[in-house]
Amino acid sequence: FRPKDYWPANTSVTVRSNLEGVRVSDELHGAASKPLKIDFGDRVEVTTDASSHYMTFRRNGEVVTTLPVTTGKPGFSTRNGIKVVLGKQYYVQMRGDTVGIGGSEYYNLPVYWATRVTWSGEYVHAAPWSVSSHGVANVSHGCTGMSTGNAAWF
Repeated sequence: FRPKDYWPANTSVTVRSNLEGVRVSDELHGAASKPLKIDFGDRVEVTTDASSHYMTFRRNGEVVTTLPVTTGKPGFSTRNGIKVVLGKQYYVQMRGDTVGIGGSEYYNLPVYWATRVTWSGEYVHAAPWSVSSHGVANVSHGCTGMSTGNAAWF
């Protein structure tokens, strides 16, 4: 569950279920459950500007750092909009055919410091092969690429 407006920083939310005894199907009924308490920390927001080739990292409204990046090249635009971190992995083997990219654009690369932001395969990750384009040009297949040091920090 995600509300229309984000929960304020440094708040606690408790969720309770009232499904005990509720019939889900002929053989399945809701069971007793304990309340779930979620504690939120700082508000962390990252904004990527594909036209300037920079990412700005804010904590509680204050700019922490600005990082040079590369995003999707023509024909492989990075999607706009609000995204959430879905997972973080030290290593991912990325292959173009898993997201429908083949032919002369096919790739099969070891990628480090990969932060998944969409279920369709978009990541923020280390892209040392394109470091000369970071802060200058968009050359990726839709991911947001940055130096290995910046990706590890991120």
